[in-house]
Amino acid sequence: MRVAKFKKMFGSYFPLHLDEEYILRLFTAFANGKEEMTFKVLKIYFCFKF
Repeated sequence: MRVAKFKKMFGSYFPLHLDEEYILRLFTAFANGKEEMTFKVLKIYFCFKF
């Protein structure tokens, strides 16, 4: 998944005051600095987070 799809899927959960730069940093953190991330990465994160 690339940044545009990430914003489309999860954008409604972000507070309105977040800017594009912050969302890009958030995506980059999940993707470990890569341009794409997989759902496996998100699944692992959310399984250990909650």
